[in-house]
Amino acid sequence: MLIPVAALFGYQLWTASLYGHGLLTGAAGYAEKQRALVGSSRLARALEGLSYAGGCALPALAFAPLIWSRKRLLGGIVLSVLGGLSIALSWVTIGMHAGGIESLTADGQYGVLITTQLILCLAGGISILGLSAVDFWEEQNADALFLAMWIMGTFFFAAFVNWTINVRSVLPLIPAVGILLARRFDRVAVASSCSMIAKIAFALLLCGWVSIWLARADAKLANSARDAVSLIQEKTRGQGGNLWFTGHWGFQYYMELSGARPVDWDHPALQPGDFVVVPFNNANMRVVNPEYVASQQVVDVPLHSWASTISPALGAGFYSSYWGPLPFAFGPVAPEHYWIEQIAPSIASAIQVPNSYN
Repeated sequence: MLIPVAALFGYQLWTASLYGHGLLTGAAGYAEKQRALVGSSRLARALEGLSYAGGCALPALAFAPLIWSRKRLLGGIVLSVLGGLSIALSWVTIGMHAGGIESLTADGQYGVLITTQLILCLAGGISILGLSAVDFWEEQNADALFLAMWIMGTFFFAAFVNWTINVRSVLPLIPAVGILLARRFDRVAVASSCSMIAKIAFALLLCGWVSIWLARADAKLANSARDAVSLIQEKTRGQGGNLWFTGHWGFQYYMELSGARPVDWDHPALQPGDFVVVPFNNANMRVVNPEYVASQQVVDVPLHSWASTISPALGAGFYSSYWGPLPFAFGPVAPEHYWIEQIAPSIASAIQVPNSYN
């Protein structure tokens, strides 16, 4: 294990000599600033980490009735319900793109839907940690210790070290969860009856079906950015002025591919009559001060997937918990909104000042 440690140390020294600062320490500093900016408590990050782990390793939840005793199963249910309610009722503080969990649970229907999914994901996360703890307690050997460190180390990094909680930080623990599930099935001596085989097959099929559904929903969300750019081009074509945008991800890719340019907010080069496109569901967004906006249009791209990986309204934040405490969510998905703001013709001098922007 000293080999990867030496490699990381060498990488730190190498990048420090190239750029004047090590990229590992730079990443750590950025992560610390982002955690302070979001303002989530440690308990909230732990609960969100459990939710993301449980959602990513769905078999840990699907197999829970088969691998745990009724007593342990009841204990996990109680803990997950308490954790879900503590977030839903704002007993713990989480930082969110949508302004807080209160906005998610204000609507009765959506509140129940989101809280139910949160409880299920938490139950899966608790099952994962329970698998590693029970396996180590019962085995007391190097293999069990290695698996426990694999699970706990990944969970600790994803929940408390990384700049945000996201799925890709949790994914490294998936192989260990699979190993622990197999070991647990061996330990509880599950009878290989037709009924038990049918239950295992049903659980696996359910997890596979959910995965395909989510992959399809994520693809629709990604494609919606391309569709939005086509609509934006149609609405701004032939109206004069340059096309600018803010935001990142696939939207940035397709906008730049179409010839649009990102706004440099420190040195804006906007001119009267130019258009600035602002995506609602995106990262690092900024909008033009309303004083300098001549007109505003809205472009909506509907999504009929009934599942989402990034949705502030449903609390889903597959790529960052800044969007919500769930790695994904099922429910009515709102259309993707884009604002097209045209710079007013009478403030050519004012828009050159960086502080003129919100």
